[in-house]
Amino acid sequence: MRDLTLIDARQRTALLQSPLTHGFGTELWTLKRVRVLIERLYGVTFSEVHVWRLLGALGFSSQKPERRAIERHEDAVLTWKRKTWPALKKSVPPKDD
Repeated sequence: MRDLTLIDARQRTALLQSPLTHGFGTELWTLKRVRVLIERLYGVTFSEVHVWRLLGALGFSSQKPERRAIERHEDAVLTWKRKTWPALKKSVPPKDD
């Protein structure tokens, strides 16, 4: 299969680098970005479905970034939820309809 041989060590190395290194705006690889990268490196265009299959053949899997900040302080969040938020809720005057 010609297309599988196109995605070789060079492509794997490129994917292990930051997307920022390749001119993308964030640290997140997407199928669309991988597709663009393949086109830049090899001049070959694949569908996103095919890119998905190629990535799977290389051992890559789908990952979702965590939805919380790395700098999050769990104790501070818990304190805010237990003390600050209830106090704020009590201080809001009822609406007059």
